[in-house]
Amino acid sequence: MVDTSALVKYYHPEAGSSQVIAIADDPDNTLFISRIGFVEIHSALARKVRTGEIREATFQQSLRRFYADLRGRKFRLIRSSPLHERQAIRLLVRRGPTLPLRTLDALQLSAALWLNIRLH
Repeated sequence: MVDTSALVKYYHPEAGSSQVIAIADDPDNTLFISRIGFVEIHSALARKVRTGEIREATFQQSLRRFYADLRGRKFRLIRSSPLHERQAIRLLVRRGPTLPLRTLDALQLSAALWLNIRLH
């Protein structure tokens, strides 16, 4: 499962990008993203435009590449389900009081845990 911060590194050069690119471009790897990650990459790249880190044209180009990679199945999208929401709530109840676990992170983690069970 690819976390959004790693996914952004694939489309915008920054610290850690070379490692993410190596993993994503390895044909032996099957990479998954959650529906939350699908939404979050749009937000993360838009934030880079707002902060002046990238230009609008780069933003649009990155999104076109991202959509092409989804169509080419470089990244496989995991559909969200009520099961993920319930698991995220359980994670927040159990871990939220002691760890800085936020809503979207809990949903991403829930999808990753679900995927781990399905693949093993």
